[in-house]
Amino acid sequence: MKFNKIARLCKETGCVQLYTDEHNNQYLSNGIALYPIYGLPLLDIENVKNLMGLNDTQRETWSFKVNNEINTIYTDDTYNGEELLQPLPISLNWKGNILGCYASSTGIFMVNRKHIETLSCNGEIELFLRINIVDSLPCYIIVAKSGLINYGAITPFPVQQDMSDCINELATMIKISTDNRNTSN
Repeated sequence: MKFNKIARLCKETGCVQLYTDEHNNQYLSNGIALYPIYGLPLLDIENVKNLMGLNDTQRETWSFKVNNEINTIYTDDTYNGEELLQPLPISLNWKGNILGCYASSTGIFMVNRKHIETLSCNGEIELFLRINIVDSLPCYIIVAKSGLINYGAITPFPVQQDMSDCINELATMIKISTDNRNTSN
């Protein structure tokens, strides 16, 4: 577990969520990504605040959530119907977010690299798409695994219309450049 890296993510969002499951396994989230925390005694939210070294202003202005239930779609090592995401050979820098791009049967998903870099495992990471239906709508979850072990769950970066427009413009410009270079030879 890379507690300091998780703490940095929480400081960026001003959000700390502490989950404890029925087996007393604990997970820490910044509201976007969820990571198991190992090697520490059972924590309460005050312990987490102290470990993060939060000042009085942060303690008063941040969002804190404690929950003793967590949906196993986020934590199970295996999940019926999960799909291995295929990494694409391109990353995007979108407004300061370095996004890895991954293909699935339901389209492209982007994951902020800093959430992957926070994972604590020694093996190669593979990302899996899991779909949870909430209020009749699909909720997409990316689970990071090494081997068969779940090391975290990440909410995909939301694709926005301005991003789609920019990528379409880039594709058009690449085609123009390619056509121009091919005709000049």
